[in-house]
Amino acid sequence: MLAVAGALEQACERLKFRNSQGLRLRLALRNITAERLAAASSDAERAQISQQIDSGERVVVGVNRYRLDTEEPYDPPRPNPELEREQAQRLDRLRAERSSTEVNGAMDELRRVASAPAGRPGPEHNVLYPMRRALAARATVGEVCGALREVWGVYLPNDAF
Repeated sequence: MLAVAGALEQACERLKFRNSQGLRLRLALRNITAERLAAASSDAERAQISQQIDSGERVVVGVNRYRLDTEEPYDPPRPNPELEREQAQRLDRLRAERSSTEVNGAMDELRRVASAPAGRPGPEHNVLYPMRRALAARATVGEVCGALREVWGVYLPNDAF
């Protein structure tokens, strides 16, 4: 395991990650590779995986293949404070002008239908109908997504293929 960590560290040094994005990627690569190695059933299998990575037989993108010669600096876009303020005012106005009871009722219906058992046929189990009613009552897309997140949670993909 230490040999793999050392090899990974050397590979990351060769990639010359200098900024915070590179650091995050380096840590993610380290974690993913360490998790895969930890999942290997024996020391012999771990050593074999490590050898395959070192030789290039097993491809790890950004570590032993498909590396960038130079990293382009990333400057994230900054929101315009004036546009942000205007959007917040529009949202406040929307919430003040709409019928809260109508929105709350539509959102409750959406949560009820979303929490129904899966696989049952019929429009009474289709979330699109209550979602449409909630949006027609002037619920925001964020509120609708939040209601669905409350019921279904958030999908987190597995990092292994």
